[in-house]
Amino acid sequence: MKAILLYSYGDPSQLRYEETAMTKYGDNEVLVRVHAASINPIDVKIRSGAAKSRFSIEFPAILGRDLSGEVVETGRKVLGFPKGMRVMALANGTYAEYTVAKADVLAAIPNELSFEQAGALPLVTTTGVQLIERAVKPQAGQTVLVTGALGGVGRTAVHVARKHGARVLAGVREKEKE
Repeated sequence: MKAILLYSYGDPSQLRYEETAMTKYGDNEVLVRVHAASINPIDVKIRSGAAKSRFSIEFPAILGRDLSGEVVETGRKVLGFPKGMRVMALANGTYAEYTVAKADVLAAIPNELSFEQAGALPLVTTTGVQLIERAVKPQAGQTVLVTGALGGVGRTAVHVARKHGARVLAGVREKEKE
């Protein structure tokens, strides 16, 4: 399979698009043909080495966290993910033609979303949910301020806070008020 491999920490010149071994999957995992993957700030930090104390990698490494694609094969204990199903997930090694994700992190892509749209969602939506549900833990009627409410993480945080019954104040730049 083809993948973008990182051979050492540094700038984008350390990335190479080349042939590598096909990834293997286990009993509770799904092999996914990747259609889209986004580049997140954490990918840049991992590539540059700025995050190596938190995210250790072995070279050559395949970066990438977000994925959207279709199910190719499943492990023997996986149910509910038929071949060809459109899925998205927060996984590892998504800068490749194929990647493996645990079945419990996969979600079906709504029909209304393209692979490209779905590929931009996993990390930002997971972050927005975690900020509200793990850090803020709002109660019904509580007021929550979400700054950067028009970004991907912010929009998710607004939505999740409202689902929990919170009153949300959305902080945006002056030019974004409308």
